[in-house]
Amino acid sequence: MRNIVHLSEALPVNMTDYWHDIASLEHFWVRRRLEVFRALAGQTARDMGPAADIGCGRGLLQSQLEREYGLAVDGFDLDENALAHNLSTSSGLYVYNIHDRLPELAGKYKTIFLFDVLEHVADELGFLESALHHLRPGGLLYVNLPAYQHLFSAYDTMAGHLRRYTLAQAEDLGRRAGLRLVRSTYWGAPYYPLLVVRKFLLRLKKTESDIVATGFDAKSDRLNTALGYLGRLEPLPQRLFGTSVMLAWQKTR
Repeated sequence: MRNIVHLSEALPVNMTDYWHDIASLEHFWVRRRLEVFRALAGQTARDMGPAADIGCGRGLLQSQLEREYGLAVDGFDLDENALAHNLSTSSGLYVYNIHDRLPELAGKYKTIFLFDVLEHVADELGFLESALHHLRPGGLLYVNLPAYQHLFSAYDTMAGHLRRYTLAQAEDLGRRAGLRLVRSTYWGAPYYPLLVVRKFLLRLKKTESDIVATGFDAKSDRLNTALGYLGRLEPLPQRLFGTSVMLAWQKTR
């Protein structure tokens, strides 16, 4: 049983547990997301510590970063149940509300990850500003978000998403927070037709579990592998289109 440090009160989060039940380190989308990060970060990924993952959930990204870079990443989340099932092995786990802005965590981190979090938050700019309290000047903030509002479907609703983004909208959000854009990219272009079809198929699904499974479950190991290869056909970085966006921002002051 992992030790979980309580720095704040645990609270409900806008995220279905069914997604956690399907997502795994072997899932093609989870693997591709790390490949995109690797392409975006380049050599800077070799010197990221100390690092934090805000909204770490069950620790898929933390575990990947431990394996890929030998990096322990402090994980913050309000969902105590998700932290109890966290897959990381050497990273710290904290029930922590970043809006508490604890003085001892001010400017502690050189790198902060906000992967697939901001789309769940009503006040995205306020959340981003609280996240930046914990990042040191010169530090990097990596963000991943779902792309294109016209792809918004019942899956997004069940997953707790409030919106999707164009790359320009995501870049503008960082500018409004006073961040300097380092690199950005659309990704997932090969999956774009699948999400268009998904949007219409999901109209036939009624239960939360069916909608999340139809929207995210690869159904078989063979198809999961094939979708992994399909994703790698896309050159990165690219600004044409995709199903997600990833950005690296720098805190300048």
